[in-house]
Amino acid sequence: MKLETNPLLYGSIGAAALGLFCGLQRPASNLTPTDLEAFANGAQIRYEKTYPYLPAALVFGLVSVSCGVAWALGGEQPKVAIVGPQIAPEPQSWNGQVPFAGATESFRVGNPAAILAARMRPTLISANPRVGKGLTVAHAYRQAQVKQGAVVWVIQPKYHPKEHGYLAQADNVLGFMADSLESKEDVDDICEQMQKFIFAWRQLPQRPKVLIIDELAMMKTAFKAWYDGFLKSQLTMELSSGETDDRALWAITQSSLVGDMTSSAFPEITFRAAHLSHCKGGEHRAGAVVAKTGNTGGSTGAHLHWEQLQGGVAQAPQKGYLVWALNGRKPNERLGDTIALYQAIVTKESGGDPRAVNPDTGALGLGQVMPQNLNCAWDGKPKSNCSWDYEVLDRDVSPQEFLQNPEIQQQIVEVKLESALQQQIQAGHDMNTAVKRVAAEWYSGNPELAHDTRPQAGYESIKSYADSAAEKFHRLRQENREK
Repeated sequence: MKLETNPLLYGSIGAAALGLFCGLQRPASNLTPTDLEAFANGAQIRYEKTYPYLPAALVFGLVSVSCGVAWALGGEQPKVAIVGPQIAPEPQSWNGQVPFAGATESFRVGNPAAILAARMRPTLISANPRVGKGLTVAHAYRQAQVKQGAVVWVIQPKYHPKEHGYLAQADNVLGFMADSLESKEDVDDICEQMQKFIFAWRQLPQRPKVLIIDELAMMKTAFKAWYDGFLKSQLTMELSSGETDDRALWAITQSSLVGDMTSSAFPEITFRAAHLSHCKGGEHRAGAVVAKTGNTGGSTGAHLHWEQLQGGVAQAPQKGYLVWALNGRKPNERLGDTIALYQAIVTKESGGDPRAVNPDTGALGLGQVMPQNLNCAWDGKPKSNCSWDYEVLDRDVSPQEFLQNPEIQQQIVEVKLESALQQQIQAGHDMNTAVKRVAAEWYSGNPELAHDTRPQAGYESIKSYADSAAEKFHRLRQENREK
């Protein structure tokens, strides 16, 4: 590259540089060695600060400005000429491998198992659930064993049978089900075992060696005191250890505590709850507490993150699906109709009061359910129509428990209303007639009395009740659709 000469431009730049250099010089003083000696002996002296380079800086600055103005008024611009032939860049080929410093082989991008095994560094592995963390680490430790002769120990607090295959080749596994520990003594015992396990791994003479600790999020929740008092400091020490060439801790965690739920009635749909403080795995019946909201993972406050997936693809969560999932009842195209019908009947029966008790009949709660429909031993004699609690929850619910638990009330009433509405629709009735017949059956026990105008012992007629419930149903269904 060659620049054509331009004295004014280069003179301006050079003068500016010299002026800046002079201006940045340290100031001088008027003190001499004699003055300093007199000052040390207690005499008073006069101190003055001088700037000997300031005049030169001003002169260079003036020259720089003058040259710059003269160059600008002359309308000249610097010209750049590129000398030599232009060479077109050659296309590069890439085999999908990336070399690592100090490594004897390259690794294909997307092969974290090979990278973990070859580098043998303390590593925190964090990712969303169901993305293959366990499989990746299993491949990594097997490669570390085969290629480097590493000794591998594992702590797995969720030692489900599905995990056994991943860990079958590990040299030592401390596996257990943390959510199955029933007492404080069980928790204390397993904490002591884990502590001894970590110390024993650290004292192993074999090198290289790997310690894998899985489910850190679960550890933090299930063994909070032990985690805070012991494990956290051990993780800090090992993950920052300088012995990275022959001793490595691989700690695995999820970005937040997440629970995936499916219903046996419609297994194709998965519900995912995230940022939980507790989640209990396994199979559970309707009504059981399986999780608690929390503040785990990337969260700014306790809340519930809720997702709905079908075939692994996220969907917009549909209103009412959680209720159906917990009830074990398959959702259908009339889900919105069932919700509106439930709201209409509850408004008519109790005004939305879950503790309402009818003084004349003893009917209970939101839907004014008769006690006979809940407990087969209600009056000491078996009843033929006492199966609502078993039909919906597959267990006995006493009238007392029913009255104290609005969630159970809603589960039972919604399922029974949904079943009754389906029966009427399948019988060929239009929606308005079907709703009136369901309301009449709920009020009197007989859907055929939907047009009965006779007073009911101090209460409104069956027809009045059914017509009013149908009017509320249509209004509420429209309001729900507009939300």
